[in-house]
Amino acid sequence: MTYEEFIEYLKKKAHEELGYDTDMIEFYSEGFTSDDPKMLEWIWDSNQKYVGKESDILLTDFLVLKEKADADITNIQRIAVKQIYEGTKHGKDETAFEQIKAVKKQLENSNIDLSAIHDRVSDEYEKIRGSLILRPLNYDKHEKELTDCVYRRIGDIALVLYQLLGDSEHILTSSKINASELERWGMQNKPEDILQSALENTAKLFPACVFDKRVQKEVDLLTGDFSRKDITILGHQILMTTFKTTNGAMSLFYPGVVEKLMTVMGGAFTAVFMNINDTMLFDYDAPLAHEYAKTAADSSPLGEMLSDKCYRCDETGVHVME
Repeated sequence: MTYEEFIEYLKKKAHEELGYDTDMIEFYSEGFTSDDPKMLEWIWDSNQKYVGKESDILLTDFLVLKEKADADITNIQRIAVKQIYEGTKHGKDETAFEQIKAVKKQLENSNIDLSAIHDRVSDEYEKIRGSLILRPLNYDKHEKELTDCVYRRIGDIALVLYQLLGDSEHILTSSKINASELERWGMQNKPEDILQSALENTAKLFPACVFDKRVQKEVDLLTGDFSRKDITILGHQILMTTFKTTNGAMSLFYPGVVEKLMTVMGGAFTAVFMNINDTMLFDYDAPLAHEYAKTAADSSPLGEMLSDKCYRCDETGVHVME
């Protein structure tokens, strides 16, 4: 199957088997650019996530599938078809189509009330409050796309406000909240209140966990009864995430987490973000922590690098260590 045949095959399957309208299936080739600010943001984000580079010109091919949720909301999937084609023996299996089906299924089967998606155009903050979460991004790599976003910055990390549209194991579907939406809600003077509420939502939806060697499974960090020796790995380190792994780096910022960890670690400690999903904990200012931070930044999968710095965690919170 040639590359061109592979693209047409995916378009046909998406239309005939998944019900996407043909006029909602678009192909954007490498080299594409636009003068539209929203489209440029999409190009920038796509390049960072799939290619690991920053550019206003698309650096690989994308098949885009759109599905109207209502007059104002459109669910969008983007498939990096060239990467999949080259990585699956020239399109001889259905890996790309399986990816399309998986994302579509997660929206349909989400445990999030999808009516909240429609409420986003109603100007009523209280109606979608329960679906707002925070997700971590490296500030330096995403600074341009964060211009009109709502976030809390800690060191080189931005904790960004999103609406959660769907979640399944290891996959989240979400949409950034723009500052203009806070104005529609009449909440433009209360961004910190909204961010704090979203942080608490995130902690409830994706509880922090550690692996307990005694029971050979993950246990809730805040409610679990364990000692440091029960949850250490790789010598004296502790790996923390969330039960779904995805978005796991957020767990360090949850209310009560640092305080609980200080009792386990015996005082202040150092955190290293291995990627957006996992956080490694060390004794305070341990030399090995700085080595891990550099390695994590150099080896994280595309789009998942969070920080190349160490963070001090103590009774005052989480702070970057320069």
